[in-house]
Amino acid sequence: MKKRVLITLALILILVLCFGGLALAAPPDHAGGPKLAKEYDQEKLIPSGLQGKGIPPGLQKKGGLPPGMQGRDILPPGIQMRFAEALEERLVESKLIISGDRFIVIPDDEAITVDYDVIFIDENGDETIVTADWGFNNNDEIDGVSFENGILEVSPDAESGTITISAVYNTGEEEFSKSIEVTVYSQEVTSVEISGPEYVELSDEDEAPLVVKYNAVVKDQEDRDMEKEVTWVLGSDDYEYIDLDNGEVTLSELPEEDLVFTLKAIYVDDEAYYDELEVTVYYPYADEVLITGDEEIAIPLEGEIEKEYKALVVDQLNREIQETEVEWYLTDENGEIIELNGVELDNGELVVTGEAEEGSFWLWAVYEEDVFGTFEVTLYHD
Repeated sequence: MKKRVLITLALILILVLCFGGLALAAPPDHAGGPKLAKEYDQEKLIPSGLQGKGIPPGLQKKGGLPPGMQGRDILPPGIQMRFAEALEERLVESKLIISGDRFIVIPDDEAITVDYDVIFIDENGDETIVTADWGFNNNDEIDGVSFENGILEVSPDAESGTITISAVYNTGEEEFSKSIEVTVYSQEVTSVEISGPEYVELSDEDEAPLVVKYNAVVKDQEDRDMEKEVTWVLGSDDYEYIDLDNGEVTLSELPEEDLVFTLKAIYVDDEAYYDELEVTVYYPYADEVLITGDEEIAIPLEGEIEKEYKALVVDQLNREIQETEVEWYLTDENGEIIELNGVELDNGELVVTGEAEEGSFWLWAVYEEDVFGTFEVTLYHD
């Protein structure tokens, strides 16, 4: 009898858990189908004989997860690993950096000082200026330099050479160190460099005078800019309507056809250093279309293969014209538009299927009636 009562109680409890499971599995309010009540009187769902009795002893302390899963993360191992990898990608390696100039020019008159800072970058990428223990190594034993508490002093009688500045920082949990090499030197002129447009494009809307600016810098042996002035000259004096003033070119008239002239920037010390730039002033027009892509394609045994072709519209100086569109065509060797089995062309995208046959055809990219490009493509069985 006692055994029968226990079995009955267990069956009743199973029914209660099943009804509870159905309630938990109910679809959200916005889902289709009948809605289950969100709130209910739990006492009414439990038979009167079990109300206030608690959970039968055999089911006490049973967690919601099977025994083998109890105490483990709910995420499956594969997802756990990807989550950990994502966290790791967000973190960076903590490190020190030393900020300050790596090249110091020996002064002509008075001593100069250069400040250096130590910056700590933590695992989140946040940067903080910190107080560190400084180190200094005069590698080349040069005179006229000293370093203390992040400040380097260089006197006019300093010698050229290399020094090493180092820093050690302790977070309390880990120690970090960093060192940099600093070059102390006397500048020597090695070159002159001109910057500015090599090609000046004109349109019907342009009017004279037209002004184009150029810049020139004198470079030292470390490829660093020097505070030196240059002299500007034109490569020829035959240009009546071109004026050059300190790198500023003024055209008092606009040319009717292409105009080419040469600019020179000169610096003279013990010897002369200069750079020159050939400038072309012109009215650009579309001259040709250049097509790039694969010349040979292996016909697939099954399925399809896609190839992309690009068309570049260039002007009479072979320079790209921006924001242009072309029309694509598939033709034979005579330029006649054709259709081929297993071959489709759509805006430069070529699709070849296993139905294609060996042979050659041509791609045409047309910008204007007399401005186009052609490209031969050969299909073959591998």
